[in-house]
Amino acid sequence: EITHQVRTFHELIFNLPPSGVMIKRNLERAFEMADISAYRYYNDLQETGFYKRLTGTNSYQQIDIQSIDVDMDSYPYAGSVMAYQYITRESNITQYTLRTRCRVANAVRSLNNLHGLMIEGFEVIENNYVETRNK
Repeated sequence: EITHQVRTFHELIFNLPPSGVMIKRNLERAFEMADISAYRYYNDLQETGFYKRLTGTNSYQQIDIQSIDVDMDSYPYAGSVMAYQYITRESNITQYTLRTRCRVANAVRSLNNLHGLMIEGFEVIENNYVETRNK
C-alpha cells in the first residue's frame, strides 16, 4: 500500500496533459494524498508559469518511474523515487532525470485517500536535463 501511494502521488503530480482542467483535477487528487509540501511544489511551478507554458504549447509531461524505495524500519516511512521525466512538444521530446524524497505517515482512510496514508515533506532533489531529441 505504501509503495502504491507513493507511485500514485507521483503519477498525479508529474503526468500532466495539455489541459488546464485535467492538470487541475490531477493536482487536486494529489493534494488529497499529501501535506502542504505538495502544494508548495505546485505553487513554485505555478509562479514560474510552467503550467501555462505546458498548456499554451499543447505539450505534456510524463514520468517513467524506475524505482521506489521505502524504509519500513522507521516511522514515518522514508521514501524515495527515481524516474525519468519527459516533456513532449510538437517537434521534440526533452528528457530529465528526476529524484524525489518524502515521508509517508498513517492518516484517515477516505474516498479520496483509499490507503489512508499521507505524503509528507515532499521534495524534488534532482531534476537534471538529459537530452532533447526530435520526433
